[in-house]
Amino acid sequence: MMVFDVLHLDGRSVRDLPYWQRREMLEAMALAGRSWQTPRTFPGQVAALAQATARQGLEGIVVKRRDAPYRAGKRDGAWIKHKHRRREELVITAWLPGRGRRQEAFALARSNTEGRHSCAGTVSLGLDREQRQRLRAALIGAEIRVGRRRRTWRSVAPVARVVFDSHGVPDGTVRDLVMLDAILDAETP
Repeated sequence: MMVFDVLHLDGRSVRDLPYWQRREMLEAMALAGRSWQTPRTFPGQVAALAQATARQGLEGIVVKRRDAPYRAGKRDGAWIKHKHRRREELVITAWLPGRGRRQEAFALARSNTEGRHSCAGTVSLGLDREQRQRLRAALIGAEIRVGRRRRTWRSVAPVARVVFDSHGVPDGTVRDLVMLDAILDAETP
């Protein structure tokens, strides 16, 4: 866990203090452990830090105004989170049909050169209604029946590929996915 701000200290709120003062308090605590630490700050080095964290495969950076108090739930420009995003093509290996207002969810995998798949995560957002209908029709036609179905994941032969913007480790589970397009393979019924 990265601890990058302090909101309460010694039984009192410090939210109204400017970030630079809260940061001094945080650094004075010298938080460092096996599972947590306080990341260093790099004042005035936004571009260089963004490049370095992208090369390391990190999620992104947070930029804060030094004079800003902490305002819970407010997006007032006092801090900005910049996520590194990459485009990736994955295959759908299973799906969970939608019900009511809940949209379908899709299990995703990466394909290797031997045709094997490794889990890459799940997604349920990003496609418009028409894309979802086309994709649903292809997946229903490619289902691999395994017992009775109710509201369970349905395995499918990988007949659809999807293109995403995401972040996270390039060969691990993708996070914060935005599905950009569904590409149905030629042999799709």
